[in-house]
Amino acid sequence: TAIVLGGVLTTQANVALTATAGSITDLDTDNTVDVIAAGLRLVAGTNVGTATNFHETTLATLSGRGTGGGLFFTETDALTIAAVAVTVQRVDEQAATAPVTEAAQSDLRTTSGNGAIIVVTGGDLTVNSVLIAHGTGAIALHTTGTIALNAEAGSTSGHLTFIASASLTLAADVTTGGAGTVNFQANLITATLTSDVTSATGDIRFASATGIVLGGVITTQANVALTATSGSITDLDTDNAVDVIASGLRVVAGTNAGTATNHLETTVTTLSGRGTTGGLF
Repeated sequence: TAIVLGGVLTTQANVALTATAGSITDLDTDNTVDVIAAGLRLVAGTNVGTATNFHETTLATLSGRGTGGGLFFTETDALTIAAVAVTVQRVDEQAATAPVTEAAQSDLRTTSGNGAIIVVTGGDLTVNSVLIAHGTGAIALHTTGTIALNAEAGSTSGHLTFIASASLTLAADVTTGGAGTVNFQANLITATLTSDVTSATGDIRFASATGIVLGGVITTQANVALTATSGSITDLDTDNAVDVIASGLRVVAGTNAGTATNHLETTVTTLSGRGTTGGLF
């Protein structure tokens, strides 16, 4: 059924926690670390941690599955979302051993019940496996450092938030449906050509302290805001492909939006923009 953690689980190898029909929770409420390991693989029938008592870790790699209760993690330093497998030697009554393996599991995912995925890290966060929240389940990544989104992140119709104190790099699609919104906030935001950002009818916001580099297509039936407080908003491609498809687009740049030789291409109904000496194109 369930697992309740008390002290600290410590190894230089990997840890697997499986609560087939229940939750994986933390007995203490003092924010002390629960697991110190190279990798952590979790499967919960309901939730891992709670919205008021996160699962605290010091790891290199994390993978987790849950349902309606959601997944809640606080990592002390840098973290990668990627595959984790665990093998232990089971000792029987005659002292004979046999391997027991929890096969490699690679993503962070809630599979039912509108479960949220919340990850807070004290260092860089690298996402190499997909993040999928069920139904209206939200996804939030908050890092003191960089976020490198190398795998898809999405929810059926939940809100998505990605906040980094340093740079945020989008190299994969970010998608939600319904009125789910998408919020990116970082010192610098850079998207590759393979990263599309999509909502059905929710607003989409990019907010950078310096610059924004657009890569794929930003699409919604609602509005998009692009704010680069002290820098520029530019387009990575030079092929005249559309960058923003939306009802409305609000642009604020510390210098320029687009350039004289590489405009921002849009399909919007309403446009508002601010810039300085760099101009608006």
